[in-house]
Amino acid sequence: RVMRILAPQTIEESRSPITAFFNRIRSKSTSPVLIDGEGDVLTSFARCCSPLPGEPVIGFITRGHGISIHRVDCKQLLHLDKDRRVPVQWQDTPSGRHSSEVEILCTNQMGMLADLGAVCKSQQINVNRMEAHTIEEDNKAIIIIEVGISHVEQLNTLLKSVQYIEGVIYARRKRAEPN
Repeated sequence: RVMRILAPQTIEESRSPITAFFNRIRSKSTSPVLIDGEGDVLTSFARCCSPLPGEPVIGFITRGHGISIHRVDCKQLLHLDKDRRVPVQWQDTPSGRHSSEVEILCTNQMGMLADLGAVCKSQQINVNRMEAHTIEEDNKAIIIIEVGISHVEQLNTLLKSVQYIEGVIYARRKRAEPN
């Protein structure tokens, strides 16, 4: 069904000698999701929910931009046309890193950023961006770190480890702000 929407040609037309030649030389897809068993469909990851491998996901057929991948619990999905939703699944071994933001509330103390960096380094997680804002009246700070994650379990392990740092009040996955 999805392939008929994205590529309305018939199966007989797709077996022309030229198409067969391009299919042979086309490189394997690096898309970490499969749509109707196919991995070479143009996809993008929705910024509203930033899905990670291992989380339940669903696709949404966009106009001219392929299929946008959302978490199944994404609030933005409620406002999108149900007829344009398609089932998708993560490949068995998704490759690459996906950006995820972690929000940390902690006491404003010396060495906190170094401790956070050390936890990330020990788990071989790259920090792409880090920002901190102090809350002067409470002697607290809010730290946002953007990390490269390969699977949702890696993020969960990081969150648990950060909780053990002295002075951390909470660490959680930062959600996109609702529109």
